[in-house]
Amino acid sequence: MIDEVEAPVWQRPAARWNRRPTAADVVKELSRELAIPRLVASVLAARGLTDCVSAKEFLTPQLEQLHDPRAMQDLSIAVLRLQSAICERQPILIYGDYDVDGTASIVILKKAIEILGGVAEFHIPHRLKDGLGMRSEVVEQ
Repeated sequence: MIDEVEAPVWQRPAARWNRRPTAADVVKELSRELAIPRLVASVLAARGLTDCVSAKEFLTPQLEQLHDPRAMQDLSIAVLRLQSAICERQPILIYGDYDVDGTASIVILKKAIEILGGVAEFHIPHRLKDGLGMRSEVVEQ
């Protein structure tokens, strides 16, 4: 039996973008007050950022707005496990992502682990074959 091969990207039907409808007056106000194109104002409004204050905060984020990473559930357990793996030079797999921030994160994390004396490898899933998300078979391997 021959395995089915997925059609190349250029032969697949074009993706269709769906935008939520937004109130024209909200879009006009955001566009005018923030001096941004109407399309950008429309995207912000569709995300629920319908007032100038929240839209401006979104467009010009500050460090103080970030969530405290120490509030993550079981972070201390993960830190201890990572410290142990680095100290014992156990191999660490960094499961990455193929977009720009994902690949940059892999490089930074791998380098940090190596500077601390650890051993790290990485896996970046194939965009078309693997899709998004972690795959258990990769972790098991």
